[in-house]
Amino acid sequence: YSYNCGENWSILSVKNAAALESVTQYYSQKFVPADKSQWKEIAVNLSSFVSSKDNVKFKFEFISGIGNNIYIDDINISSTTGIDELERNANFLVYPNPVSDLLTVDFSNTNIGSGQVEIKDLSGRTVFGRSIDREVKGGATLQIDVTSFSSGIYFLSLTDANGRTSIKKIAVR
Repeated sequence: YSYNCGENWSILSVKNAAALESVTQYYSQKFVPADKSQWKEIAVNLSSFVSSKDNVKFKFEFISGIGNNIYIDDINISSTTGIDELERNANFLVYPNPVSDLLTVDFSNTNIGSGQVEIKDLSGRTVFGRSIDREVKGGATLQIDVTSFSSGIYFLSLTDANGRTSIKKIAVR
């Protein structure tokens, strides 16, 4: 985990092969889980790492000796820290959705005074970014021309001045 955007990392947990293996038989070919019985659930208590910090970054590092593949799925991180603020920020509206020309982002029901709006494609590439500042520019809506976007699914994020982010999925036709 890191508290400084990955400049420095600390080890939270180390699991050896025996702790991670979900099947006991030997596979000479690439192993792919066939059903839920071939998955293993591992829980790690994060409360002491996230309760007093605003920004925590996690990474998973896998080092294979002569073992097989590792699959990581359904990562759930939950905490009560900052929930009120995040829920209030999540009240922003995005319409119409799906959209083909002009997308409206309405953040009038949020507590955001300033921040950043970004739209990313499925590969994580930022296709739109703009700062917002309601105190200076007035108003609580932003219109975005998406006519140059390729058809597909995108993620619109609204980040406040404290770094709290809420995300909405949008479809462009």
